[in-house]
Amino acid sequence: MDNTLSHAKIAIITAITGGKDELLPAPRFGGVDSILFSPTVPINLKGWKYGTLPEWSTLSRPDRRNAKLPKIMPFMFLHDYEYVIWQDGGHRVAISPHLLIQKYLVDQDKDIAAFKHGKAWAGQDHNCVYKEAENIKNVGFLEKSNIIDEQVYAYNAQGYPADYGLSCNAAMIWHNTPEVWRLQLTWWEQVCRYSSRDQMSFFYSLWKTGMKDRLTYMDGHWERNGEIPRLRGHVNPRT
Repeated sequence: MDNTLSHAKIAIITAITGGKDELLPAPRFGGVDSILFSPTVPINLKGWKYGTLPEWSTLSRPDRRNAKLPKIMPFMFLHDYEYVIWQDGGHRVAISPHLLIQKYLVDQDKDIAAFKHGKAWAGQDHNCVYKEAENIKNVGFLEKSNIIDEQVYAYNAQGYPADYGLSCNAAMIWHNTPEVWRLQLTWWEQVCRYSSRDQMSFFYSLWKTGMKDRLTYMDGHWERNGEIPRLRGHVNPRT
């Protein structure tokens, strides 16, 4: 392990809003803070530190957007942390965060890591926002079709290419740099302007900011013996 990582300030974070997920026990690793963001303090924090999550959104699906604020812009809350690992409510970091950061960011000289989308949904192994838009519309309840159509039209009009890439952002590793901040602000703007389905705008934001070469893919996703495995599905997937 790089000696600089032993002194780096690192956090594992998650967010729970609107009863979408049941809180899993916090990952516990020496020298790493595990922080839950939620509008209210749970009766049982299960080992998490509590971080206040304002109920600020007045847009469609406010609970979903409220939960995504620390996911997309973690350094707004944790500006003095060098690295942040995001895990969705049904996931749990299973190996040392220091090893994850070393493997995906330090050794590969990257600033961002996420799951490859094709590892997430059986039968949806593609790398294209435009194909993902059709998938979301076909499912029906994930987002309103008119919002997806407006987003696709806007990206196509700007020359955003097909098959540019796609990720599953159920777990992400972030390095706190000015360039990453700019990417996160761009991504957040898109999630507020268009669909709350964040995979619809992440690769567009990488393209818009020229940050695609700062991203790497993590291993696994569904595998229960993986590095950040998915342990359970959403309690309420329609929220």
